[in-house]
Formats: sequence, structure tokens, C-alpha cells
Amino acid sequence: MESLATQEKGLVARPEETKEIGAVYKLLSRVFIREVDALFLKQLRTECFYETLKSAGIYFGDEFLSQDEERLLEDLAVEYARLFIVPGCNFFLYESVYTSPAKMLYGESTQQVKKFYQKCGMEIVDKTLMPDHIGLELELMSYLKQKEALALENGKQDASKWVELQKEFMTAHLDEWAAQFFAAVFETAEHQFYKEMAKLGKKLMEIEMSEVTQK
Repeated sequence: MESLATQEKGLVARPEETKEIGAVYKLLSRVFIREVDALFLKQLRTECFYETLKSAGIYFGDEFLSQDEERLLEDLAVEYARLFIVPGCNFFLYESVYTSPAKMLYGESTQQVKKFYQKCGMEIVDKTLMPDHIGLELELMSYLKQKEALALENGKQDASKWVELQKEFMTAHLDEWAAQFFAAVFETAEHQFYKEMAKLGKKLMEIEMSEVTQK
């Protein structure tokens, strides 16, 4: 999480910082790809992880650590369903709804994103999700960050390849809708966990797009 502050100050992120940014993408991917389960909650509630998030300005409230586990899991499940599943004020998790002229699922961007995953060599494990799901798009960015960091560590010349792929995907896809999605979730979420995760996502998009325009 410290790497977010590093990038915000305009410093160059290399390979440790790149790995950390990849980990933030991975965290956000998991948050939005499905509701929080007991294993994920246990990871979130470790003191080290919680304090790391807190130092980056992401604060769920002290009750997040002290609340009964079953009650907290239920509260998070209800909020996830309210935001993303139950008809009403829910937000669609798919790019095509935000970017296609008809504002419908499975638009042109769905196939474009699928081809981009293939181009990058990333396989979609969860076949129940359409390729332009926010969780999968964030997972791709995590994948590309890890590839970049590995190339840098090994002194390989192909690190720039992974940077260019990140630039291409951010510009063609995430920049078109992710910040809007995160801002809307932040404004509507009632549970502090999803409000803060949306804030983290919006902040990450702003920093990453700033980096893209500078490269």
C-alpha cells in the first residue's frame, strides 16, 4: 500500500513497488468478484493487513475487527447483494453496460477484453463470469504488474512489453468506466468496507492513469 503513496508523489515504482500495486489490484479483484467468505475475511482481519490498509487511508472502522465473524459475514453478504445482485439500486459489474451504445451486457467490449486476455497469456479460471467483469479486468492488471516486476528483477528487456500492455488496457478499457463504477459504489455503499474499497479503487485508477499519461 505504501507504493500508492509513492506513485502519488510522482516517484518511479520499481519492482517492489510494482509488485505492491499488483497486490492492490489483486485485492480489489477479490473484493468485487464475489462476496466475502470466511477465508478472505480472516485475511482482511489480520492486524498487519488491517494496519497496512489503515496507513494507506483505508479505514473500515474498529468494529470491523471486533464484530462477531458470522454477523459480519452476513452483513457483508447483504451489502454485496444489495449493491450488485438484487434489482434496484445495484451496479452492474460489467464494462459493456457502461460503454456500449445499448448499455447492455455482452457488448463489443466483452469480446475485445477476452481477446486481450489471450494476447497477454492470462487464462480466465472462473468461466461463469463474462470477460469484462470488473474483477477479471482488475485481475489482468495484477497479472501484468507481476509480469513486469519479474522481468525487472531478472534484468530482462521485455519489462517494457508488460508496461505497454498495461497502458493499452488502461486506455482502451478501465479508463472508460472503472473510475465511474468506483465513484458510484462509494456514494451508494452503506457498509464501510465496500465504501472504503471503492475509494481505494478510485484512487488507484487516478494514480495509474496519471502514470500512463506520463510514460
